[in-house]
Amino acid sequence: MKIIPLSVQEKADHGFTHKIIIPYTDMTGWTSGTAYSIYPTLGTASAATGTGTIPAGTRVRACAVNVSTAFTFAAGTLVHKIGDGSVADRFVASLDLKTAGYTENTPTTKPYIYGVADTIDITITCGAGTPATIAAGELHVFIALSDTAGLEV
Repeated sequence: MKIIPLSVQEKADHGFTHKIIIPYTDMTGWTSGTAYSIYPTLGTASAATGTGTIPAGTRVRACAVNVSTAFTFAAGTLVHKIGDGSVADRFVASLDLKTAGYTENTPTTKPYIYGVADTIDITITCGAGTPATIAAGELHVFIALSDTAGLEV
């Protein structure tokens, strides 16, 4: 997984603050056909778990995904969703990774402001077989985050 903070110009043009690239090679080490979660470090990194948390007061305005290269997985379904520790599909409901294309979703509570620190969870589920047999594919996730902690209300 590669996390790219977007430039000021890209933020202005598209409204997203981060791009997360997940190639199929990140999944081939998983050992069973079950759900796996990826926790991109968009805020502070936890030394104990290696997972990233976003601090309380973070606002998520929007989330978009681009399956830039359709995933090749003959064993069954391969889907993903994006949410957090409370609602697994808060930002993106189940989406087929075997079909290339762009989907933009906005949070169910628009915008969503975190009252406590949490993680952004990208959950990938294999319907059958093992992820080791994934032969191709790349997912790009775009997310718009802002810090509201310093704003006066």
